[in-house]
Amino acid sequence: MSINLKKLPELPGVYIFKDKYKNIIYIGKSKCLKKRIKQYFYKSKNDSRKIENLKFNIYDLDYIVTDTELEALILESKMIKKHKPKYNSLLKDFKSYPYIKITNEEFPIIKTCYKIKDDNALYFGPYNRKNLVYGVVEYINELFPIRKCGNNKKKKPCLYYHLGKCLCPYSRESDIKVEYEHMINKIINILNGDGKYLLKDLEEKMNYYSKNLNFEKAANYRDKLSKFRTLIYNQKIISKALSQREIIIVERDIKTNKKIYFIRGGRILHTFSISSINENVYGDIREFLYPLINKQKSYQEILLQEQIDEAQIIETWVNNNDVKYVDVEESMDINTLTNKIYTVLSILDKDKNVV
Repeated sequence: MSINLKKLPELPGVYIFKDKYKNIIYIGKSKCLKKRIKQYFYKSKNDSRKIENLKFNIYDLDYIVTDTELEALILESKMIKKHKPKYNSLLKDFKSYPYIKITNEEFPIIKTCYKIKDDNALYFGPYNRKNLVYGVVEYINELFPIRKCGNNKKKKPCLYYHLGKCLCPYSRESDIKVEYEHMINKIINILNGDGKYLLKDLEEKMNYYSKNLNFEKAANYRDKLSKFRTLIYNQKIISKALSQREIIIVERDIKTNKKIYFIRGGRILHTFSISSINENVYGDIREFLYPLINKQKSYQEILLQEQIDEAQIIETWVNNNDVKYVDVEESMDINTLTNKIYTVLSILDKDKNVV
């Protein structure tokens, strides 16, 4: 093994493990390369068999230093997709994020899927919790009498209709279509985040069964309430990306001092590093911003999986860290925006502990 652990940098970046045949077997990231890589060369009782096998096969490594942890996260994701290392596939789940789909039919059905098709259906998401999505779709089908059968060739009411769980289009009821459309609109409102009445209803049912000592049903409604609350109130993956929102993130840069990211649609478009706060910084920020906020914007209705992944990384990183950022509002002029960023930089410069 030709790895000199003492010479590893104490900087953020991506590390690439190779086997004795020079094959890339694992790619990882860290905000401190030296500390993270050293952990692979110490035995641990908590190591799984897969981790043990990975450690056994490490023969050499490369690493790429980045300015910030965020850049390391994005670079790691891109490199894993490009090289598809053996142990990344074994140790992680790389399935794409699930969507909730309302089909484009006279009597739509609700289901989960992993790809957006050009079929005029309604798609919600993507979401980063597969179990949450499956649970919500299951509960929607349970709470609302949506059509559950596929292509009903017999054109007759199915078992769900006779159980009172389906507004069947073949029931010959004259007003069924109007009622069905009203129900679908309710579900669309819930998936768009307007589900207060549903949460209230679930909470009332949970409390009712709890007071009547029916703890099994109370627990069932508690689970429903938890899943819908998470879906409605937690930030969705790509929510900012789909709205093409623009934000500017300011992160402490280990090599220099501060790094500014201009983000549109969940993707980093441009970056700018500042070594120190001085009399020229204001003009530098303004010069950096001018072509960005005056440039004609091009929007995408459907994002590629790579764009979704990058937006998810940025969204998660911002939410999980004490990150300073500025929203770029439509009416905001360049002087106002420059002042806001300069204020954030000044705060970070005064408080050296702020990340």
